[in-house]
Amino acid sequence: MPVVISANRGEAVNQLLVNYDCDVVVTDDGLQHYALQRDIECVVIDSQRGFGNKQCLPVGPLREPLSRLKTVNFIIANGGVNHSIPPLAPTFGMELQAGTLTRLTTGEQLSIQEWLEQFFLEQKNSGIRKVHALAGIGNPNRFFSTLRGFGFEVIEHVFADHYAYQAKDINFGDTLPIIMTEKDAVKIQPFADQNCWYLAVDAVIDEQFYSSIIQQLKALNN
Repeated sequence: MPVVISANRGEAVNQLLVNYDCDVVVTDDGLQHYALQRDIECVVIDSQRGFGNKQCLPVGPLREPLSRLKTVNFIIANGGVNHSIPPLAPTFGMELQAGTLTRLTTGEQLSIQEWLEQFFLEQKNSGIRKVHALAGIGNPNRFFSTLRGFGFEVIEHVFADHYAYQAKDINFGDTLPIIMTEKDAVKIQPFADQNCWYLAVDAVIDEQFYSSIIQQLKALNN
């Protein structure tokens, strides 16, 4: 699928429409971009953290009032549907499933089991699997919990969302492996060393979501 990146959302969409035979255009993080016409709105929420104090910025985490969710088409709950959160629109669960570990310097890919066997073979009887875990995402604890679920002993390094990394940020004074999110790896790759790996994840959404959104798309064409 063609991808266009531009500071001007409207210009990006026009590039797709002019240069490609597109039936559907998906834009990321565009809910408050009201200058951009939209037919379907999908909102991703964190089912673990919810909506905080339910207040808008700067006293709370929300960009718009919670009532805004009553006007969207779908809510996707990252971490699964939390029944303590009111279903303000049709809600579907999503889970992030860990995939391969990729070395930043070479692109070498290993399954988690292969990676553990290669790096901790001499320590498998002791159960020690200590790594540096680096995350500059909205909810770093979700990433750390994923690693702990595979038996890693995690040394946490939390950075702000969209943080601009420098080489000194990954200098931890030892040779332990460094595992990060794929989002962070993009920024760290220019100065990564052989100890740097990222964990790829796949978003797995409730199958009923796909049926529902296809129905919405067909209705738009009628």
